Amino acid sequence: MRRVLLTAAAATCLLVPSAAQARTEPYRVQTVPPVAGVEFHFQGKVVRTDSHGKVVLHPVGLRTDQVKQHVTIADRRLSPNHIARFDRWFGRNIVTLNNFYRLSFTFHDLAGKPVDPDLVSSITLKSRTGVRTTLTKDKSVWLQGSRVVPFSGELVSKDIDFQVERAFVDGTNVVNRAQQRFRPRTTRDLSVQLLFYGLKIVTRDALFGFHVGEAVQLRYPSGRTITRELKDGQVVLPSLPRGTYNLKVKASGVSFTRPVSVSRNQEVELKVISWLDMLLGVGAIVALAVGLAVARRPELARKLRLRRRATVGAGR
Repeated sequence: MRRVLLTAAAATCLLVPSAAQARTEPYRVQTVPPVAGVEFHFQGKVVRTDSHGKVVLHPVGLRTDQVKQHVTIADRRLSPNHIARFDRWFGRNIVTLNNFYRLSFTFHDLAGKPVDPDLVSSITLKSRTGVRTTLTKDKSVWLQGSRVVPFSGELVSKDIDFQVERAFVDGTNVVNRAQQRFRPRTTRDLSVQLLFYGLKIVTRDALFGFHVGEAVQLRYPSGRTITRELKDGQVVLPSLPRGTYNLKVKASGVSFTRPVSVSRNQEVELKVISWLDMLLGVGAIVALAVGLAVARRPELARKLRLRRRATVGAGR
């Protein structure tokens, strides 16, 4: 009986491999969406998905529930501007991938004329998932263009929509929120329309209406100030970012700073109190003072009339 037990034990040892040689069944993985060539780094080996996004791993010395934590999945560059990137595991053998796209941005005004990207200090994009991305100096970015979601009992890769939320030029926002939308999957170079408007400035004398002044000072919402020369009392600024500006005429006389809200193409007239206006005003004040004094003193008025008559008589 003892010999039979020893023989059975020996047979059992032959059937069970050592821990170093232990193998589990093949581990089959599917990517969603199906992407060929995705590299799975596993136990010192690199295995790539086939044209259907499938790959088979052959674990050594691991239980089935230990496989995922030993797998590293590399980004799959599908083109210079397109990368498939690992997101997460679903269940036992499904790997979801998100698509990222590289976008560049250009800018134009309402007339379609190009705007220097360096004028745009920042631009903020918002995805449908609520993620905001702000660009400053570099006007190109990688954006997540898809995500995998359950739909009708299966996993589906869906596009992510984006909108231009803000774009700042000289301290003012020059886009309307959510007005410009796009999808990274179908867009490589996004041309953003900026709200730039034309402003015509006309300067006139406050009393006589003739053109006056040598130049106009214009202060931007950011605090930056520029000066533009007047020609025949006029100057046209064809492309100003939407916002509130402070204008002042450089002229002989008195000019007050006037705020102007630029939200459409418009013409604005600035008044200047010239030296002629001030001289006429002083004369009017003196004449009024004399008139009041005479009206209050009848005797003085009679003396002035008699003196005037005497002067006229002597002249004859």
